[in-house]
Amino acid sequence: YAIAVATGSMKPNIAVGDVVVVDQKIDYKKLKVGEVIAYRYEGVVIVHRLVDIVVVGDEYYFYTKGDANNAKDDFVIYSNTIIGRADVKIPYVGLPTVWLNELFNSK
Repeated sequence: YAIAVATGSMKPNIAVGDVVVVDQKIDYKKLKVGEVIAYRYEGVVIVHRLVDIVVVGDEYYFYTKGDANNAKDDFVIYSNTIIGRADVKIPYVGLPTVWLNELFNSK
């Protein structure tokens, strides 16, 4: 699964237009703080770094933060919204996709 990054929230590690390749076959129970994950939130795919994992009984609650952001995201990520772990970054390959999305979404 490849994702073209459209915002600068993960700068300087992941820039606008970089493509991240996501391993969808990961076990969410084995994710670790510090890893970068892709997940769906309110219909949008987000790529952010795990900053906390809380386990209550059998439930896992994940908290993330963009590297360029001052604070962690103000919502919880649930296991069923996680797409996978971002394992590989390919710089700039996604720029045309980002430009096309900006062009068509600005109208």
